[in-house]
Order: sequence, then C-alpha cells, then structure tokens
Amino acid sequence: MKVKKLLCFCFLLFFSVLFSNVIKADEAKKIKNNYKNFGIIISGPSGVGKTTIIEGLQKIQNKTLNVSISATTRQKRVGEINGKHYYFIDKAKFQELAKKDEFIEYAENYGNYYGSPKRNYIESMKQNKDIIFALSPDGMKNAKKQKNMDFVSIFIAPPSEDALYKRLSERKTETEQQVKRRFENARNELKRAKEYDYVVYNVELENAIKQVEAIYLAEQKKREF
Repeated sequence: MKVKKLLCFCFLLFFSVLFSNVIKADEAKKIKNNYKNFGIIISGPSGVGKTTIIEGLQKIQNKTLNVSISATTRQKRVGEINGKHYYFIDKAKFQELAKKDEFIEYAENYGNYYGSPKRNYIESMKQNKDIIFALSPDGMKNAKKQKNMDFVSIFIAPPSEDALYKRLSERKTETEQQVKRRFENARNELKRAKEYDYVVYNVELENAIKQVEAIYLAEQKKREF
C-alpha cells in the first residue's frame, strides 16, 4: 500500500511539474508575442565615444539589436566602406530622398547632409530586432516626432569639458581651428542633455557600455507586457 501511495505521489508530482512548465512556456510565448521592438537613440558631442559604445553594445546584443547606417553626402575617409560605415550618396540623390520623406531625420552639418533612412527602422522591425541610431540632439527631437516609431534616447556625456577637448585634439584628424569649432558645438550640445531619457557619463569605456546595456535591457522588459 505504501509503495502504491508513493508511486501515486510521484505520478502526481511529475504531472504537476510538467503542467507548471507548460504554463511557464505559454506565459513566455505570450510575453514574446506581445513584445514591441523599438529604437535606441545615442547622442553626444563629437569625440565622446558614441561610435565605440554603439559597437560595444551591438557586439554583446547582436541577436536582438541592429545598428542603423546613415546616409551622407560627405566624401569617404580612408578605411571607410560604403554600406558599412555610411551610405555615401551625392547631394542630388539625398535631396530626392528627403523630398520623398524617406528619412526619419536629416540635417546639414559642416556643409554635408546626413540622414537616417526610414527603411532601416522598418526592416529591423520585420526582423523582430531593435535598432540603435547615432543622432544629434535635433535629430533625436525629429525622430521622436515620427508616427508609429518607438524611441528611447540616451545622451553620452564626457567626464568634463577639458577631457573632451583633449580627446578631440588627440584624434589628429582635423586642424586646430576645426577642433575648436567642434568643441564649441560640443559645449552647446552638452546643454541639451536634459532633453534625453537617460544620461551616461563616459568616464571609463567598459563601464559606459555596461550602463547603456542596462538601460537597453530595462527598456526591453518594459515592452514585454
């Protein structure tokens, strides 16, 4: 009799665990089906490390996150590849696309046009992936006005203005006059950090990447329900 009771108990326990796992699987599936993909906007002054942070996050979260490639009319720099770093197009083509409302946002900067194609966001949603953009503060504002598009904004700030000026100078890619102009623009951008959902200080690169990743994961959880 004791053996029968024990077998009965084991039988019931097995199906209880099995049924519990089925419920959990169904709940997980429901959460996954309800999940809404979204875009992340990364902004910050020139030289603050936006590109490195974006690359670092995408490397960690490559299964769920794409990186948007911008279109630009500027000339390619040494080592840059069309379709990887930017879509390099002429001004006539860029203006044609702008008239057709093919950009989430676009702007003229230092005599050249830069824009974020809407197709990047749309294609990423079709792949059930989120997507990250590197935008200026004005670009962020314009992106958030887009209908049927969901964005979270993160501003990357330097440890200090002196640290930022040092970073700009050490790149050795521009003249001193150009560095000073970029620095003045950077100071103006820093004043707009309060317009963002989050601010991350890039004091130490790996830590900054971890902070951005934590924000991304938290925003993912919000959209699971």
